[in-house]
Parts: sequence; C-alpha cells; structure tokens
Amino acid sequence: MRAFILLGSVDLKENYIQKYIVEKGLKPYNVLRYSEPLKISEVRQIKKNLSSSPIGGGGRLLIIDMEPTIEAQNALLKTLEELTAETDIFFCGGENLLPTVVSRCIYVRLGKGEKKSMDRIHTQALLDDNHNFPQKVILLDQFFSGDAKIDFQNMVLSLRENMLESVRSKDYKLAYSSYTKLKDLTNYSHFIFDNNLNSRYIAERVFA
Repeated sequence: MRAFILLGSVDLKENYIQKYIVEKGLKPYNVLRYSEPLKISEVRQIKKNLSSSPIGGGGRLLIIDMEPTIEAQNALLKTLEELTAETDIFFCGGENLLPTVVSRCIYVRLGKGEKKSMDRIHTQALLDDNHNFPQKVILLDQFFSGDAKIDFQNMVLSLRENMLESVRSKDYKLAYSSYTKLKDLTNYSHFIFDNNLNSRYIAERVFA
C-alpha cells in the first residue's frame, strides 16, 4: 500500500511533502500535483502515466490537494490497489473521501496536535449514557485542546478505530454506538469544513 492521507495544517502538509521529495531524491518531472478536484479524465491520464516506469528511474509522487469527484474516486480504486513500490500518492484533503478509498490508504498524522487521539477508555466514556451532560462537556473540552478541526478529524478516526476494535472483541453494543456517532459526525463534517461551523459545538451536539 503506497497511498497516504495527510492530516494536519496546510503548512505541516507542505513541509512534509517537500521533505519527502528531498529524502526520496525525487526528480521534479516525477512529481505530479493536482490542485483542483480530480476528474475522471485526469484519472485516465494518471493510469496511463503509471503504466510506465518513472522517467529516469527512481520514484514517483502524485499529490492530490483537493478531494476528487465521486466518479474520479471510484475510478481510482483499482489504481490504488495496484500501486507499485515506486509510486506514492498523497491525498491532502481527506475529510470527504469515500470509505472505499480510505480503506486503501494509510493515515499520516502530522505535528504534535495531530498525534493526539482518543484512547478507547475516553471513547467509551463519551459513548456511555450513564455520563451526564456536564461530564461529557468536560470530556470534550479535554479532547479539543488544539486545532479544533484537526481534533475533530482525530475524533472521527478514533471512533472508527474503536468501532473496529469493538467488532473484533464482539462488543457489538459498543460497536453500534461508535457507528451511530461516527455516522452523525460524518454527516456534520461538511458544515465544519465547507461552512466553517465550530467543530466543538458539533461534537457537543452529537455526544452531549
């Protein structure tokens, strides 16, 4: 698997990309960047480019700054599955990627704030109906201690991890609770990232 979703601020992502290019010794002509939402026509061109080795050998990097269209994401699935070791893809906007795309990628959390994620005990506390409103508000306040949007992304990731772990341990009640909250947060995500609605308020609305 050579596809990555970068989580962090724009500056952190850019610094990571430039450092990655230098460390891998990638040639400028083997670094392809897409700054607009990827379309099917561009996916076709990507597939054509990937059918041959990088120019001059070495590695190749595709940087996708904005989320592709739904059609383009579906068209990318087979490409993501068949990536060779010489080609990496960075998704810099991962909030609304399809689950089928996300499942084929690795998350890269950048910076101190982005490394923070809820552990399972914290997640269970938020999901526990025995905790009253003030207790949950305090828990959420402790969680949202950095960049609110990044913390929101971490919350979504942590809920997903908790859901999967609960399924593995056959705690289906907790798995379902995680799933419903995850679904609610996902439904609200576009208000946060498109309309700049306060992510802490959304989390309080969902959990408390």
